[in-house]
Amino acid sequence: CLAKWKWFAISVTATLLLAVVYLIITPPKYTKTAQVLIKDDSPMGGLMGQLGGLAELGGLVGMNMGSSNVYNELYAMQSPWLLLNVVHQLNLDMSYVIKGIRNQDLYEEQPIIVKFKNLTEEDDIRMKVDLKRNGDLKIYKLKKNDDKFDDELEGHVNSTFKSSIGDIEIKATPFLSKMEDDEVTITVKRTEPMAIVDLLSTKRLNIAVSNREASIIDIECKDVSKMRATNIINAIIAEYRKEV
Repeated sequence: CLAKWKWFAISVTATLLLAVVYLIITPPKYTKTAQVLIKDDSPMGGLMGQLGGLAELGGLVGMNMGSSNVYNELYAMQSPWLLLNVVHQLNLDMSYVIKGIRNQDLYEEQPIIVKFKNLTEEDDIRMKVDLKRNGDLKIYKLKKNDDKFDDELEGHVNSTFKSSIGDIEIKATPFLSKMEDDEVTITVKRTEPMAIVDLLSTKRLNIAVSNREASIIDIECKDVSKMRATNIINAIIAEYRKEV
């Protein structure tokens, strides 16, 4: 019996330690929500017109849709082409991450903006950038799709670098001078935009009809960045309004 209790205690301790490690290394995810009200042209719909316009997250956004079926509008809002426009508009195909015990996503305060000049829509790019607060940098560990390259490029921000994968333009943002550390290593990644659309559709977004009688569509977005979640929802609504 004593031996069984010993193994039980070890199992519980190991489980707790694994749970603590998971919480330490996993960045928290935030959820942002909004609602879209699909309105009709009846007298009551006219009264609801006062709700038109982009509301704060968590509120209602009114849309005059005549007698359109709310499920048609739901399909339009979930359209891959609409989401692709959102990906391009917000540059969601680009990510800037500082690797560590807990990875730090730099969406809200990235010190540089990287543009790859010679890409197709299907290309995936990854590289590392050693960046100093004074703007000096080094580019290395380049990878394009399945091909790796040995380039090591040094220079300064606000420059264009010639590389094996084509021209790489790196511009500074106002956050460069506000970096807490004198030097950081940033993993810069460009992902095929349609792969990001799939990620949004399957894991980050939930767009559903919450009340068929009232023709209300709920939009929920989960992300490690509060700002990005907010921007994604606002961009979806803005793109949808262009179509209606």
